[in-house]
Amino acid sequence: MSDLQCPATFLVLGPAGGDAVARLSGTRLAAAYAVPEGLDVATALAGESGPPVTALELDTASYGSALAELADVHRGETVLVVVPRAVAAVLAGRGEDEVGPVAEVLEVAVDSDGWSVRKWTSAPAGRSMRD
Repeated sequence: MSDLQCPATFLVLGPAGGDAVARLSGTRLAAAYAVPEGLDVATALAGESGPPVTALELDTASYGSALAELADVHRGETVLVVVPRAVAAVLAGRGEDEVGPVAEVLEVAVDSDGWSVRKWTSAPAGRSMRD
């Protein structure tokens, strides 16, 4: 990504958050979004001092365009997004049956050059990924 603008960075996972609460502890989030079945997980991940969770009413077909719109709003920020299991599996580059509950966290960076997706490794507690 060679864009001069800072990318929007989404931390994406499926609604079965797994051990992500502990792994995301200390990560500064600018916002949090979740599909209805992932609201509890997103609320736990955002934490008491984190941003409020905004509900996303999406079908699988509109997910990509919704992320692109959110990227424009959150340039240079780290945002939590809890999506349907099937969408998280597609972003992970695997079939839904291959990844179980999609408990891993994916980092999706979006800028004008496109998207990059990789498995996210947690930042040290108390620091954001971009510190």
